[in-house]
Amino acid sequence: MSPPSRPRNWWRLGISNNGLGVLQRALGLSESDQPSPIIVAVDFEMTNNLKRGFLESQDSQLGIATFDTNVLSQPDEDEEDLITTENYITGSESYIKKASDRFAFGESTTIQPLKAELVHRIDTALPKDRSIILVGHAVENELDIFHALGYTLTHPNMEVVNTVQVSNEVYGPWQCKLRSLLQWLGCPFNRLHSAGNDANFTLKAALLLATYGCVDRNEAVVARLRQIVSSSVPEPDPCYRVPDQYCDIINGRKRERRKKKKNSKKQKSKSLSLEQRDEIRAQRAAWRIEAERLRLY
Repeated sequence: MSPPSRPRNWWRLGISNNGLGVLQRALGLSESDQPSPIIVAVDFEMTNNLKRGFLESQDSQLGIATFDTNVLSQPDEDEEDLITTENYITGSESYIKKASDRFAFGESTTIQPLKAELVHRIDTALPKDRSIILVGHAVENELDIFHALGYTLTHPNMEVVNTVQVSNEVYGPWQCKLRSLLQWLGCPFNRLHSAGNDANFTLKAALLLATYGCVDRNEAVVARLRQIVSSSVPEPDPCYRVPDQYCDIINGRKRERRKKKKNSKKQKSKSLSLEQRDEIRAQRAAWRIEAERLRLY
C-alpha cells in the first residue's frame, strides 16, 4: 500500500492564520509564557533563476534580517544595531556590482550560485536552540523558493508569518505591495527590490503592524519598537536619481503610449455598429448616474 500523497503546495501549510497574535506575543504586547523568539525576515530577488536552479542565469539575491526580541527586556541600546541585515548575491560581475550598490545596510556578501550555499545561509539564520518567527511579505513566495532549493523547514519551534495576511487582520482585506504597506504604516524606506533592504523593511513592517493592531498595548514597548523602526533609514542615493535629460525621454515615451492607446480606442469604436455604440453610451450614462447617486448618498 503506497503512502498517502501530500497535498499540493504542502510546504505552504505552515503559514500562521493568526500572524498578528504571534507577533504581539513575541513582542510583549500580549501575554505569553513562551521564550522570547528571534524574528527573521527573508526575501529573494531574481526568483525565477532560483526556482530554475540557475539554468538560464546565475543572478540572484538572498536577504535576511533578524531581530532578537530578548533586547526588549534589556536596557536601551543603540537602536541601529538591533536589526541585523545580510545581503547575499550570486551572478555576473555587473549584477553583483549593481546589487551591492543598492544594498543600504552594510556590505553585501558574494557567494557561489549553488543551492547548498543558499541553504546553508538560510539554515544558519534559523538557530535550532531558539524559537523562531519567520516573516515574509507574501511569504508563500519565499516558501516556494525554499522548496525549489530542496530546503524543508524542520525547525522544532517555528511560526511562519505573512505580513500581507497580518495587514488584513489590522486593516481588513487588502492585497498590498510592500511599498504600499510601508507608506500606509508611515515606515521610512528607500531602495526597494534589493533582497536585504526588502527583508529589513518587511521585518519593520511586521513590528509596526503588531503595534497598530494592539488593543491593550504597553506604551513603553510600542514607543521602543517605533524607535527601532525609525532608526537606520538609508538616505536617498543620488546614483538612482533619473537625470533630467532621461526624464524628458521617459515622459515623451509615456505620451506616445497614451496617444497610441487613444487612437486604438478610436479605431475600435469605428468598427462598432450604431446599435453597439448607442448601447455603450447608455451604459456609461447609467454608470455616471449611479456614481453621482453614491456620491450624494
